Amino acid sequence: MPTLLIAALVVCLPLVYLNTTLDPTQPLRFLILAIALAILSGTLLARLYHGRSNHDWSVLQRLIFPVYGIYVLISAASIMQAINVADTIYDLSKVLLSGVLLVCATLVLASDRQAIKLLTKAMLISGGLLATIGVCQYYGVAFTAIPGNVIPYGTMANKNLLAGIICLALPFGLYATLRFDRGWSIVGFLEVTFSFWVILLAQTRASWVALTLAAAVVIPSYIIWLFKSGLSSANRSQALKKLLAVAAVALLIVLGAITGSILRSGQSSILARVKSIITHQDNSSKERLAVWSKSWQLFEQHPLSGVGIGNWKVVCPGLGMTRTSAERGDIYFQQPHNDYLWVLTETGVFGLAAYLLVFALAFWYAIRVLRQSASHDEAIFVLLMLFAIVCFMVDAFFSYPRERVELLTFATLILAAIVSTYHRLQKSPKELSHSAVAITLTVCLVSAMAAAVVGIIRLDGETHIKSTWLAKSAGNWPEVIRQVDQARSPLLTLDPTATPLAWYRGVARFSLNDSEQACQDFALAYRDNPYHPHVLNNLGTCAELGGDHQQAIDYYERAVRVAPRFDDAWLNLTAVYYNLGEYVSADSALSHVDSDCHDARAPLLKQSIAERLQAAPIK
Repeated sequence: MPTLLIAALVVCLPLVYLNTTLDPTQPLRFLILAIALAILSGTLLARLYHGRSNHDWSVLQRLIFPVYGIYVLISAASIMQAINVADTIYDLSKVLLSGVLLVCATLVLASDRQAIKLLTKAMLISGGLLATIGVCQYYGVAFTAIPGNVIPYGTMANKNLLAGIICLALPFGLYATLRFDRGWSIVGFLEVTFSFWVILLAQTRASWVALTLAAAVVIPSYIIWLFKSGLSSANRSQALKKLLAVAAVALLIVLGAITGSILRSGQSSILARVKSIITHQDNSSKERLAVWSKSWQLFEQHPLSGVGIGNWKVVCPGLGMTRTSAERGDIYFQQPHNDYLWVLTETGVFGLAAYLLVFALAFWYAIRVLRQSASHDEAIFVLLMLFAIVCFMVDAFFSYPRERVELLTFATLILAAIVSTYHRLQKSPKELSHSAVAITLTVCLVSAMAAAVVGIIRLDGETHIKSTWLAKSAGNWPEVIRQVDQARSPLLTLDPTATPLAWYRGVARFSLNDSEQACQDFALAYRDNPYHPHVLNNLGTCAELGGDHQQAIDYYERAVRVAPRFDDAWLNLTAVYYNLGEYVSADSALSHVDSDCHDARAPLLKQSIAERLQAAPIK
């Protein structure tokens, strides 16, 4: 049952989504993962107590588990630095779930040799389905009703995330191609073909770099191992022929993409995209570098403790999102598009060190297997798992896989596969005590159950958040208030864009002429996210209505420090200075408003300020 549960999780988790939540994938997938892990850890705990298990519990003595435990503790301790505790709890729950999966999956894979084969089949089925859906979307054949942004995005809502998860499933297809019998070998070959195809169609540069580097590391290592392994020339020849067949198909797909024969009309040139990797002159690269720079500034301010897990999106905007699309105050970054900077800024240097050490240990285990094992199966499997880990770590340098539970699930299962393979080769001479295993599995069970509670609350809340957005778009202010009242809780205070839920209620009450209650909501929103430009802007309006002009100026200036091209805040600041008779300051503030601003106040203020300045006595 545990092996089947893991296989079912691999196949189903990336496919499920909801149209009733603002983010169609994460709330539901988080809850499903938590429930599945509660069942899995509970099953293992029951087997331990009933003594009917053949599990090798000694695998839990491997160093990777206490290291991951240290990472969990550092992440948990960062809650003391957090401004928004609700999102800290949510992100910490993801870290806990990854730890639970690492423990449980390693126990299952280390004790059952057939589990690796079942995991491989589940992974290649999952990757094949995702790749097929993406290809069909790209050509408009099917699956276009699935929510997402730029096609092909499969069921991941984002093409970068689709390419990222397919890169993690691809090595399992390669393993099936090279080592399974004819039927599954063909299935694996097809999965690899469709995976390369959709990764090229998506034009996701991070995945291209990840695949290139992973291939550069693994393919030469595999060829060297083949000639040093003592395999017969016939076996070596057969393995090399299959490898060349895969390489030939990949080359044909690349050539088709370069010539444009497999691309839709209007699609960007493949060569231009490759060039942009080196030059960094495109807007996306420039923006990413700007966000990384801000993240590094944030780290320099909090080098040891970080700002609290889940709080980058709250604190980093306070440094000012200059040279990014967030300058206007209508786009909000949730992470720095670099997992290492993300971990570093939220948990400090010790958190990042523990996080990286987990992967370093996986590399060490894999290298030990390659050096000690004479088995072709084990060698090629571990090499392909290294391929997947390299892909994940490179992708994490440019993207945000640790935000997405399905990507975390795949990466964690790959780690578990490496640890279990190493453990079977070099078993620990000491048995782990019954009580130590029981405590570990009990912690896993409690963690998964707690995460499930968090998941239920957030899934329900995010359903109301989408209703809030719809009601706000329709100008149905009473409904906005009702939906926010149902959505907001101690475990959910921000929407997926990091906008405080209390802000929506404040806007609704302000629109209903309930200024006093609206200002109280804006103050609550400020507590949840003190660097949100719209919250600061509205607090400035509340201060101005209360006659506190200096406080209003302070809030407006803080809003434009966060979003330097936020026209509404600049116009409000201009109006305050004008009402105070400070026309030079008003003119200076107005100069920051874009010339194409459609706000009716802009030309009126410009004319009035010009008249006042012209009428002012010459000094």
